[in-house]
Amino acid sequence: MSKQTVSSQQVGGPWYKEPLMWLVLGLPATVVVAGFVTLYIAASNPETLVTAPHSKIGFTVEKLTPQLQAPTSPAKP
Repeated sequence: MSKQTVSSQQVGGPWYKEPLMWLVLGLPATVVVAGFVTLYIAASNPETLVTAPHSKIGFTVEKLTPQLQAPTSPAKP
């Protein structure tokens, strides 16, 4: 039994020398940093609201163009 405890104590080293530990901590840390960068970009460049007339047709938004209407009463000669 003493052999097992001695061998388990000898295996491994400091956590910062393990490459897998850098992946376990590094990838989520990278995602957190990217999230803050995205938040900064979104807060510093706010999108403006659409004020022009528009129409949503399907998945696209199209700008409405003023169309000429035909006269409702016939023209008098």
